[in-house]
Parts: sequence; structure tokens; C-alpha cells
Amino acid sequence: MDLHLNASEKETFRQQGYIVKHNTVTLKQLETARDAVWVHLDGDRVTPLLLGSVGWSTGNGTSTSWMVG
Repeated sequence: MDLHLNASEKETFRQQGYIVKHNTVTLKQLETARDAVWVHLDGDRVTPLLLGSVGWSTGNGTSTSWMVG
């Protein structure tokens, strides 16, 4: 597995601020990282999936997301 970025990936990263690199982590690593993000956001992984939205706690008993603004 090649984790180095080629010239095209580097340019995409410069322009877009992110790249997608397929098959770089195992499913277990992905699940662990996803869980860590939800813990950091003080979020709820189950309810948003049931409601069709993604959100996290604002610390005052309400939830928000990047869709609210």
C-alpha cells in the first residue's frame, strides 16, 4: 500500500483541502477513528442515523450540525 501522495493528489489537496486515498486503513481502524470523532464531538451516532441527520451536542442540551447556520 502506497501512502505517498503523487503530484496530482498534492495539487488536489492544495486546491480542495482534502484528498480521498482508498484502502489506506482497515475497517477496524476506520471504526475506531469514527468512534473517536463522535466522542470528541460529544455526539450520538445512533439517533442521527435514525433521523437522517448528523449532529452533536452544543453543551447546553441542544444539538447542532454544519447544516445549521
